[in-house]
Amino acid sequence: MLKKSNKAKKNYFSKWWQLLKYSPTDAKYCKQNYPRVVAIGGGTGLSALLRGLRFFTPNITAVVAVTDNGQSSGFIRKAFDSLPPGDIRKCICALSPKEDLLVDLLTYRFKKGRGLNGHSLGNLLMVALSDMENGFDKAIMRLSEILQIVGCVLPVTLDKVHIIGQMDSGVMVEGETQISERGHTDSIRKISLTKTANIYVPVKTAIEDADIIVLGPGSLYTSVIPPLLVKGMASSLKRTRAKIIYVCNISTERGETEGYGVENHINAVKKVIPRIDYCLVNTKKVRTPNIKEGELGSVVQLFTKCKLICGVKIIHACVVDDNNLLCHNSTLLAKTIIDSINTK
Repeated sequence: MLKKSNKAKKNYFSKWWQLLKYSPTDAKYCKQNYPRVVAIGGGTGLSALLRGLRFFTPNITAVVAVTDNGQSSGFIRKAFDSLPPGDIRKCICALSPKEDLLVDLLTYRFKKGRGLNGHSLGNLLMVALSDMENGFDKAIMRLSEILQIVGCVLPVTLDKVHIIGQMDSGVMVEGETQISERGHTDSIRKISLTKTANIYVPVKTAIEDADIIVLGPGSLYTSVIPPLLVKGMASSLKRTRAKIIYVCNISTERGETEGYGVENHINAVKKVIPRIDYCLVNTKKVRTPNIKEGELGSVVQLFTKCKLICGVKIIHACVVDDNNLLCHNSTLLAKTIIDSINTK
């Protein structure tokens, strides 16, 4: 009976590997050759990338932005003078192999209840752990242990900061949510931090030891750029020997990058960090969903046939999620990034 069970498991994993179109016995995927990947960003884009990466390497460090001020995270920041837990909680769940009730509980969001409506249970748990463990960073470690995650999750800084957006009109807007809302009628020109924030030391170490550093995917001005503005980040990226890959979004984003092309995205990132080696751009043309102006507004797919833009080499790959045409397929995206270290 046991032999039959093991055989069934072997057949299952064999089929799973075949779907990814490479062999698990390939030398470049052997245990001793697992690449060290540092993924920097925030929002849903970073967690989507991590969900795929954990199947390709155990050496993952997620560096998460701490400038979120929306919904549950925004309330918790004010009420508990805490770093925003939302994006960090999403990344921890994405790296957990425990796809069961526990992860579902952490992502559960209350739909009613005075004082609870709109809050994520995982966010509240992060606040409790932070108090019990005497530190937000210690709370992250404890929750990561509970969920037995692959790799580790780190806040880019322990300093409590917000972002400021300088708009085309000259108006200065503070707050991630407020900047995106203003961006619907007044384009974003530049993003900065409300005060100097120092890079979290373990983040600096991870960047120095990395083989690949991934920026994005995610909202350009409110997820990708903010963690790059932390003091010590630019110098760390300048010194690293790792390949730096910027993952361009599938499409433009209402309120942030309307009218942008791939070149605009690359230039915006290059203004805040010393270099980008590669930019990954989706090649599969998709019909952008017809979304009403009151919801997301008009969005346009980002596409280029160029091999080099602003000195940055372009990686062309089909990485779109067929079930959600505005997002990346986690598995295809992760595989393309891992393969890049062996082919570029």
